[in-house]
Amino acid sequence: GSRGTEKYVEGLGPALREINRLTGARLRLISKAKELEHSSLAGIVDRRPWSLETVADDLVTADIALAPLDSSAYSMGKCAYKLLQCAATGLPIVGSPVGANRAALERFSGTAVTNANDWVDAVMAMINTSTEERRGRGTTAIKAVNEHYSFTAWSSAWKDAVGLP
Repeated sequence: GSRGTEKYVEGLGPALREINRLTGARLRLISKAKELEHSSLAGIVDRRPWSLETVADDLVTADIALAPLDSSAYSMGKCAYKLLQCAATGLPIVGSPVGANRAALERFSGTAVTNANDWVDAVMAMINTSTEERRGRGTTAIKAVNEHYSFTAWSSAWKDAVGLP
């Protein structure tokens, strides 16, 4: 993520703390380091600085992607770029079905969380899903990225838009 969107993850602090208490799972944030971690996440976060050289490895070695958003007009206008990155690496996703994320979550076989109180159950369900099912969701996500979001999928529309044969 980015420092500007960490507020969405910070809002999950109580849920993430409960998941950590139940399983020992930790949150990997791929973002610039903060001098002081938000109190709701203190002690359960492993930060990785974002860089072009490491971001793919940081994603592919994760277990589950979290994609929380609020229902503000700003969030509804966001694209599903972070979901696309996670899906392209084959991560199963738990996220908020807000704006473009709604269709992406459906296409990626992700778990949609519509109520803030349901994050613990949704993430725990994904954690307790078999490796084969999580791998299947990841495979579905990669296929959906290629079919719906790749340059190959959009090349003829792009060529038409810029007047190329």
